[in-house]
Amino acid sequence: MQPSPAFQLDSREAANGLRRGRIHVLRAGTWPAHPRDLTLTDADLVAIAAAYEPAAYQAPVVIGHPENDHPAYGWALGLSLADDGLWAEVEVTPELVDAIEAGPAASSAPRGAQKTSCARRGNV
Repeated sequence: MQPSPAFQLDSREAANGLRRGRIHVLRAGTWPAHPRDLTLTDADLVAIAAAYEPAAYQAPVVIGHPENDHPAYGWALGLSLADDGLWAEVEVTPELVDAIEAGPAASSAPRGAQKTSCARRGNV
């Protein structure tokens, strides 16, 4: 089975000029963290998806791991599970779409749920 791309862009543009899509942000496994490694199970991913409340806190989509979550290139609208892990439903700026399509893969870390290095693109 071929892995799905870490960023899937919807062909429609949102009314606010942002682009909708999905970013793969996390899969079950053990990840390097400080002060010790972090192990997340499938049950943990279910709990993270269920706990995400964008009405209370809408996680920004950023590049890298900035200390203050700026600049934000979009927002996570929700989280969903698939066979390959946790995905964020996002609205992102055209600049981020261009950077993802042109650049090498980056790390992702879901903020507001669990802080860990994982997947490949974005930072939710």
